[in-house]
Amino acid sequence: MKYGNWSGYDVIIVNLEKITVYVNIKTNLFNPDMDGTWLCSASVIERLKKEGILEYLYCTKFEYIKESNLLKFLSGKVAGPISDILLIYYTKGEKTQYRIRKEYNGTHCHILNKYYD
Repeated sequence: MKYGNWSGYDVIIVNLEKITVYVNIKTNLFNPDMDGTWLCSASVIERLKKEGILEYLYCTKFEYIKESNLLKFLSGKVAGPISDILLIYYTKGEKTQYRIRKEYNGTHCHILNKYYD
């Protein structure tokens, strides 16, 4: 594994049997009582739709504690594939019925917590 950057997102890059997997890193240390998790810019979703890979992408959410420089994972949940999820599209400044992160410029996608098993 190595750390890198893809389209402006911090990622862990995993090379599994010569297949590269990009894992977007996000934390929800602040405002943890949200209805959903920020996923990415809407333009990224549109690009991935065109590439035909949304049905292969999943999101994971972990509960963890940090001990020194180690992360100890307590539990994990999975949502997806992304193609089967009704994503919440939010444009900065709009009103929304959901408690989601609103500070990002432009239009972004969020996954509601109910989609995580």
